[in-house]
Amino acid sequence: MNTKEYPKTTDTTAITARRVKRPDLPKSKTKKTTTLYCICQTPYDATRFMIACDECDQWFHGECIGISEKDGEFIDLYFCGVCGKGKFICIYLYS
Repeated sequence: MNTKEYPKTTDTTAITARRVKRPDLPKSKTKKTTTLYCICQTPYDATRFMIACDECDQWFHGECIGISEKDGEFIDLYFCGVCGKGKFICIYLYS
């Protein structure tokens, strides 16, 4: 069961800030490992929009899952195909 606390506000600033956030990159300087993201399993690319699953915290490229960056600004909660039981689930915030 998910124990995360979600914001119960209609303040889009906090929600948009979470979407603008990028995945944490490994900080290890001794061993060079490349972390792979998304269903396409590619390294982080700052030029591509990404969205995190609110259940498992895995990151996905918007284009790989059919979500534009513009649409991503209005998504309050996103659940990947695994956490959404085989379906991508988005909960939109309407202002």
